[in-house]
Amino acid sequence: MPAKTKSRLSIRAMKKIFKILLYTIGVLVFALALLLGYLVLNRDKIHDEILISMRETMQAKVEFDKVDFTVVRNFPSVSIELKNVLIADSLYELYHVPLIKSKSLFLETSFWSLITLNLNVKKIILQDAALNIFKTHTEYSNDYVLNNLSKKKEKPAVVEPKEKSKAEFNIEKVGLYNVGISIHDSLNKKHFGFNFKDVNCSLNKLVNETNIVLTGDIFMEGLTFKERKGTFIKNQPLYLDAHLHIGENEGLIEIQPSTLNIGKAHFDLKGHINTVGKGELKLMLHNDAVTLEDTKNILTQKIYKKLSQFSFGGSMNTDVTIQTPLKGVDGDPYVTVKAMAKGIPINIMGNEIEDARFHGTFINYIDTLSEPGDENSTITFPDFSAVANGIPIKGVVKVISFDDARLELDLTGHGELKKLQNFMNENEVVIKGGTLDFNIGFMAHVENLYDTLHDKMNGSLRGNLTIKNATMLSVPKKLTLSNINTSIDMGEKGFFIRHLHVNAPGSDLNVIAHIEKPILFLFSDRSKLLFNCQLASDKLNLEPMFSNEAVAKVKPAKKKKKIEQTVSSAIDRILKQADIDISFKVKHVYAWRFNAYNGTGRIRINDNKASLTEFAFSHAHGKMKYNAQLLKKGRGYHANFTANAKDVSMPEFMEAFENFGQKSLTKKNLKGTVNLNINASCGLSSGFKVVPKSMRGDLRLNVENGELNNFEPMVSLSKYALKGRKLDSIKFTNLSCNANLRGNEIYLHKLYVLSSAISIAADGIYSFGDSTDLSIQIPLKNLKSSAPEYFTSVEKFEQYNGANVYIRGRTKDKKLSFSYDPLKKMRKKKK
Repeated sequence: MPAKTKSRLSIRAMKKIFKILLYTIGVLVFALALLLGYLVLNRDKIHDEILISMRETMQAKVEFDKVDFTVVRNFPSVSIELKNVLIADSLYELYHVPLIKSKSLFLETSFWSLITLNLNVKKIILQDAALNIFKTHTEYSNDYVLNNLSKKKEKPAVVEPKEKSKAEFNIEKVGLYNVGISIHDSLNKKHFGFNFKDVNCSLNKLVNETNIVLTGDIFMEGLTFKERKGTFIKNQPLYLDAHLHIGENEGLIEIQPSTLNIGKAHFDLKGHINTVGKGELKLMLHNDAVTLEDTKNILTQKIYKKLSQFSFGGSMNTDVTIQTPLKGVDGDPYVTVKAMAKGIPINIMGNEIEDARFHGTFINYIDTLSEPGDENSTITFPDFSAVANGIPIKGVVKVISFDDARLELDLTGHGELKKLQNFMNENEVVIKGGTLDFNIGFMAHVENLYDTLHDKMNGSLRGNLTIKNATMLSVPKKLTLSNINTSIDMGEKGFFIRHLHVNAPGSDLNVIAHIEKPILFLFSDRSKLLFNCQLASDKLNLEPMFSNEAVAKVKPAKKKKKIEQTVSSAIDRILKQADIDISFKVKHVYAWRFNAYNGTGRIRINDNKASLTEFAFSHAHGKMKYNAQLLKKGRGYHANFTANAKDVSMPEFMEAFENFGQKSLTKKNLKGTVNLNINASCGLSSGFKVVPKSMRGDLRLNVENGELNNFEPMVSLSKYALKGRKLDSIKFTNLSCNANLRGNEIYLHKLYVLSSAISIAADGIYSFGDSTDLSIQIPLKNLKSSAPEYFTSVEKFEQYNGANVYIRGRTKDKKLSFSYDPLKKMRKKKK
C-alpha cells in the first residue's frame, strides 16, 4: 500500500478517537453538571439529613453552615464539606466549651448515595479543629457525647428530629489534620494535650471484630496526671504507627505490635485500652538503645532532675509498662521500667564509675496500698557491676523514693591499690603496690545527706576494707612506707582499725584505732574527727619522719580532680579540726643520736595543739619522764615541756640532745650521773630542731661523781688565779645548781662545784653567745693543797665563814677573761 494512503488512514483513525474522547468528556462533564445541579438543588435536604443523623447519634448540640460539595478531592467519591462545625454537650450554654470546633469537616460518600439521598459516609476528614473533653469539680463531663458514638444512651436530644435520618456513618477512614485535642479533668487535676498534625486512620470492620491502623505525626503538648508533679512528654514531636484490634469483648481495644517515636527515641508499642467500668490504659514500650537525653523528653522535669543525679552515658535496653485506670483516680499511672546495660559510664553523687553492667527495675508503687508516685518509687539493680577508680566492684544498688531520694549500696570490690592514685596528689603521695578488698553497705539521702539543723548525717555506712602488702611513698620526705596491711571495720559508731601494720626505714609499727563519725566530719564544718589509737612498736625511727631535707623538684601540680580536692581538703581539716588521742608503747625509739627504750606515753592532738603526757622511757642508763605541748607557730612550732631525768649518764644525755644547741659544754667536757628537773619552753624549726634563742625555763641540776674536762672557763681560771692547780680535769663529788634559761643564756642562782682540784661557788650569767658575766667565789682555804677535802658538801661550803677571793668572768669577742672583783660589784641581772 502506498505511503500516502497509509498516512491518510492513520489521520482518520486519530480523528475518530479524538471525537470519541471529546464525546466521553462531554458526557462526563454533562453528568457532573447534572449531579452538581442536583446536589445544589438538594443542598438543604442533605444538610438536614446529616445534621439530624449527627444529633441522633451523639445526642448533642450540632451546628454547621450550609454544605459544599467537592468531586475533585477524592474522585470518584464525593466530599461533603461541613464548614464552621460546632459539636457541644447539653450544658454548652453554661460552660461555653465546645466538644469539637472545626473550620472544615469533610464527609466522603459515593455518587449513588448522594443521588438517592441515602447517605453512607465512609470517610471523615477533620481539619483545623479543636477537640475539648472536660470534667468539672462537680464530676460533670462532656465525654458522654463521644461515648454515644459507640453506644446510644437514653439522653434527651438537644433537637428532637421529626423523622428518622437517612444518613448513615459507616466509617472506614478518618483523617486528622491540625487537630488539637485537650482532655482536662478539674476534679482530679489531670490534663492531656495533643495536636494531630497529619494523622490517618483506617478501619476494617469484619463480622465480630474491627481492625484499625493509625499512622501519622502528633505533637504532644504533655501528659499531666497530677499538677504538682509535673508533665510527662512535654512539647515533644511523636510519630505513631499503631495497629488496634476491637474484638467481641465490648469496650476493649487491643494495641497490637506498633511503633512510637518520641523525639529521637524509637519504641516498639503494644497494650490495650479498656473502657468498661473505671477503664484501664496499659501501654508496653520497648527500646533497644535509650539514652539519658531521651528520658529528658519523656519524664517530668522533677523526675529527670532526680534521675540525672545518677546520670549515665551510652544507652540501655529498656522495657516500659504504663498502666492506669481511666476514671476516678487522682494520681500518676503505675509505671514499671526494666533496663539492661552493657558497659556504660555512670555518675553517682559526683563520682564517675565506668563499664557499668546491670539489669535494673524502676517501679513507682513499692507500697501497693498507696497511690503510685515519686515518694512510692524505687530503682533496683540486683546484679550491678562496674569499675570505680580502676577497682572492679559488684553488688546491689537501690534508689528509693524520688521525692526524697535515698541511695542504698551493697557492694564488694577487689583490685590493685595503686588504682586509687587519683585520690592523691602525686606530688605528696605515690601508691606503689598492694591490693584492696572491700564490702560496703551505704545508705544516704541524696539531696539532704547532712542535716545542718541537727548536725547529723541522714545516712549510714557499714562494711569492711582490707589492704594487703601495700607500699606508699611520701614524696616531700622521700619516705617509703612498706608492708602495709590493715583491716578496717565500718559501722554506725565509726571506723575500727582492727590491725594496721606498717614498715618504715628502721621502724616497725602496729596500730589499733577507732575513728568516730568520719563521714559526718567530711560533710560538716562543725564536726570534729575523733581518733583514738593504740600504737605498739619494737623499734621506731623518728628521724625520717621529722626530716626536712631538700627534695628533688617535683612535677608541676596538675589541676586537681574533684575527688582529689575532697581528699586533700579533708587531710587539711584533720590537721586543724581533729581530736586525736594516741597511746603508745615502743621498745626502742631513736632519732639522730637519741636512743630510748621501753617508752610509754600518750599523745593528744586537737585545736591546733599537740600534747605529750606521761611519756616515760629509759635513756642513757637512767629514767626520763616528759610532758609537753606543741603549738603550730608560723612555719615552725612552739613547745612547752617539763622533764625529769634520774640517774642519767651526762655525756650520752648531752649528745642525744645535741648539746642543747651550744658548743661550749659538750659530752667531751662532762662525765657523771645527772638528776635533772626542767620546766621550759622553746621554739622548734619546721624540722623539729631546737631554736636556742627561744629557750625559756627553770632548771634544777645535780651531777654526782662527775668530771669536768677541758672546760674553757676553768682552764682560763687556772691560768689567772689558781696557778699550779690542774683545773683542766676536775673530779667532783657534787655539782648542783638552780638556774633560769633565757635563750642562749643560763642565769645561775648558785652553782656549787666541789671537786678534787677546787671547791667554788658561782652565780650570774653563763652565755652560749657573748654575754657571760659570772661572779666566782673562791674560799681562801682552797689555796692550801689539802683544802678541797674540807668542802665535802654544799652544806659545809655554805657554813664557811673564812676569807674569800671574788673573781669576775666575762666574755669579750667570744673570749672569756677574768679579773679580780674585790668589791663584788653588782652585775646586771637579766631575767
